[in-house]
Amino acid sequence: MHLPRPPVMLLLPLVMLISAGCQRDDEGGVVATDPDQPRVSEAGPPLAPVAAPDAGDDVLSAVPHPIERPAAGTITPPLAEGADITYTCEDGSDLRVNFAGGRASITFATGRAEPLARAQPADGGVDGELYLGAVHGLHRIGTVVELRQEDGSIRRCRETGGSA
Repeated sequence: MHLPRPPVMLLLPLVMLISAGCQRDDEGGVVATDPDQPRVSEAGPPLAPVAAPDAGDDVLSAVPHPIERPAAGTITPPLAEGADITYTCEDGSDLRVNFAGGRASITFATGRAEPLARAQPADGGVDGELYLGAVHGLHRIGTVVELRQEDGSIRRCRETGGSA
């Protein structure tokens, strides 16, 4: 089906009406016909260069981003007794963990805490440190932790701060 096109001559008055309210100045900017209105440049003001934020920048802490699982054999550095470590997870949420007395106590954003005991697998085939609790499990590999959720899913988080 072929629709008839409006004649170009009918569009010309519309274009003239739209452009009637604007004039160009000597610098190529658009000026409103009202002299009390400010001059508007087409190009706008020059923009300053924008640097990409660093990976540890607070701006990125709430932005979801994937965290890769560390490679097998990754060294997990020892922590000072009583270390409080903050991890930022792939979904942008924070997880706080206190490591003391061979245990880890995880504190969720809701304020709820759960103690986890350090576990040694029978086969010794686990890199890093493994902590198990009544509901959750925590696997610390390098500066990354994997939190096993109640439903079996894994939430991966990267160390972003802490104190000893």
